[in-house]
Amino acid sequence: MHASPSEFAIEARNIVKKFDGDAAVDGIDLTIEKGSIFGILGPNGAGKTTTLRMLLGIIDPDEGERFLLGSSEPISKAHQVGYLPEERGLYQSMKAFDAIAFMGALRGLPLADGRKRGRKMMEDHGLGDAADKQIRQLSKGMAQTVQ
Repeated sequence: MHASPSEFAIEARNIVKKFDGDAAVDGIDLTIEKGSIFGILGPNGAGKTTTLRMLLGIIDPDEGERFLLGSSEPISKAHQVGYLPEERGLYQSMKAFDAIAFMGALRGLPLADGRKRGRKMMEDHGLGDAADKQIRQLSKGMAQTVQ
């Protein structure tokens, strides 16, 4: 694993990703300084999500190299990074506070603790009334907050 101190949170050098021979991402170079806020804008199909997934190590580029927090194996830094995709990856019939508990359980938090903490987190963020609603009953914004 490549790891080196870097002033950059993210570095990408000529990353390329092709699907069925078509380039979804074609040679992106990018550096993002630690502590900065950065957005990626573009039309549908421009490669934004594919780029983010490569930078985070969810998928590998076909060409080029990328570093996340100094590592060439970004997935090894996943515990230090939050990523909220637009599409919701929550079980639609699950109650909101249970969804939070489930996400915690995936990271090793006991389910009972996660349920208590999930309910409290929702109350702390002014969403206490939504804690017992199913994900399908929430607005897109509320569901993203839960996520």
